[in-house]
Amino acid sequence: MSIKESAFPLSFDALTIEQPGAPVSLQRRTVASLNEDEALVRVAYASVNKMDPGMAQRNVFNLPVPYVLGFDFSGEVAALGSEGGFTVGDQVFGSSGTGGRFFQ
Repeated sequence: MSIKESAFPLSFDALTIEQPGAPVSLQRRTVASLNEDEALVRVAYASVNKMDPGMAQRNVFNLPVPYVLGFDFSGEVAALGSEGGFTVGDQVFGSSGTGGRFFQ
């Protein structure tokens, strides 16, 4: 099932860090829309690796707070901006330099 433009804003719960060293908390996040060069991926799997605890303790990439952990993922393209090299329904995997893959 694809997400249509009318389905935005799209809300979900994410595991966030309010500030480096703080406990992980569950926080409601919202995606209001997609930029033309973005894709929304329905994440099926997100890895936990040694980078995640380090990022929870120290924000080495200077992500804006609060930030969401989870850098490696696989899943299905659910929506696309106006540019695309993908099609809704494509199975994809990758990594994000900005985290944001630990959500439900």
